[in-house]
Amino acid sequence: MRRNAVNPARGALTLLSLFAVLGGCALVDQKPDEVVVRQPGNRAYDDPIAVAKLAPGQLPFAILSENAYFDVESRDLLRDKLKQQCGLGDDEIAKLVRRRNTREGCERLPHPGWTMWPDFPRGETWCAATHNGLHVEVWEKSAAPRTIAVVFRGTEFTDLHDWEANLRWFLRFLPWFEDQYSVVGKRLAGDVERELLARLARDPKALDGVEIVSTGHSLGGGLAQNFAYAFPPKGAQSSVRPVARVYAFDPSPVTGWSAVASDVREVNAAKLATARIFEHGEVLAFIRLAISYVLPPSKEAPAVSEIRYNFVAKHNPVTNHSMRRLALGMMEAVGEQIPPSCGDR
Repeated sequence: MRRNAVNPARGALTLLSLFAVLGGCALVDQKPDEVVVRQPGNRAYDDPIAVAKLAPGQLPFAILSENAYFDVESRDLLRDKLKQQCGLGDDEIAKLVRRRNTREGCERLPHPGWTMWPDFPRGETWCAATHNGLHVEVWEKSAAPRTIAVVFRGTEFTDLHDWEANLRWFLRFLPWFEDQYSVVGKRLAGDVERELLARLARDPKALDGVEIVSTGHSLGGGLAQNFAYAFPPKGAQSSVRPVARVYAFDPSPVTGWSAVASDVREVNAAKLATARIFEHGEVLAFIRLAISYVLPPSKEAPAVSEIRYNFVAKHNPVTNHSMRRLALGMMEAVGEQIPPSCGDR
């Protein structure tokens, strides 16, 4: 599915759940140590395979997507940056700082070997991102396989800006409308490319063997797909390769496909592999299921696979949407030590 789709209000959950049951989704017998995959272009899932075969390759991006929900800057630092870089008044700064994400008793999950790009994004892009509630981090792993991961935070339930992005199917027709997808497509994708070009200018071999991926959970999964579509395509002015893979966890069906110029998105989608990875019974799975009956995930350009885990015994559509639960399930499956949990989102 390449086109935008509506992210309905929570009031539609009962109807969508009923549809999923009637469609057979909730009746499939899948064990916790099994994962099922729907290959690109297919309507049905393959036979189950062992979680241990797939989870190790996806786990680093699950951890990065979970950790994106934790702020790395203090409120004081944020206040200073907003005043110095964005020229905002005290009232607007106070409003943005109050929206800052904090979680008592919670910690980021460990992911050794990865280094975060410092002070990125910056300037006007950072100001626009902060104003529109967009939180993005870029992480790099220098050990093989060398990877640069652009990571997007998902929906915070009380953040109005997140819901504006979720409902962009309707709101994007407003003449003054700008949301997180707008910032990603018009600003962030170009900033990442310019940063990579600057590295190449300093060292022509700086990106040898490096794979660029994007990832995120929920809304962040939709933004990760949009980033891959909008990345400036390789051409006469750029020697940076496009995004190779997207890891979208419990993703929003909104991807911003139609918001990207066709010549740009088609070049980027040509060899793009997208994995939509989710917990069985999570709330957005019902919406994606309904859409897939009409528009099955595309076979190519981009190639979209769907990967379903079943770590949670009780199928609660809201709690099953937890990124932390999904990441911890993968960690346990591959034998990593499980840190203390901090509850569900």
